[in-house]
Amino acid sequence: MKVVLSHGHYDHTGGLYPFLKKNSKAKIYVKEGIFTPKYSCRTRFIGTPFNEELLKNRLVYVDAITEITENIFIMPDIDIYNSIDTHFKGMNIKMNNDFIPDEFDDELFHQHCDSLFAPGYYDCATASQHFKLPVSLVLGGFHMKECSDEQYDQILHYFQLFKPESIGVCHCTGVEKFAEL
Repeated sequence: MKVVLSHGHYDHTGGLYPFLKKNSKAKIYVKEGIFTPKYSCRTRFIGTPFNEELLKNRLVYVDAITEITENIFIMPDIDIYNSIDTHFKGMNIKMNNDFIPDEFDDELFHQHCDSLFAPGYYDCATASQHFKLPVSLVLGGFHMKECSDEQYDQILHYFQLFKPESIGVCHCTGVEKFAEL
């Protein structure tokens, strides 16, 4: 069994501890920086709710495109081509007692003819071209709750450009925008 943590926010890592209590062998794939303290607007801790020591020998740090099982890959880096399609506003990391903008450098992306939306749908879909496969599924939280009309129109444009067969909308999308999609 393998677990991939997309990034170090509590809503993506919080269920790991109960899982690990029931499974003593699963490897956990992460990117460097996943345990860096993360905050929303410098006041609310939103990072991983446990420390690295708890996971000891189960962590696998990913720094290159890695096939974790047949035809399933994780990608540690996706270039940002269009910053209008990112959602980093108000997110910070704490380094040496200073708050700096969180650029989600700890993000991992899943690839199996699909892309996990995180820094931006366009960037993930563009990165999927590395495999020279169509985008069949876009799955993730689209962070559109407070996006501008321009950002929303841009995302719709990317859907038309890459033509995914299916769209799976998860938390962080925003109920109103979810209904519009």
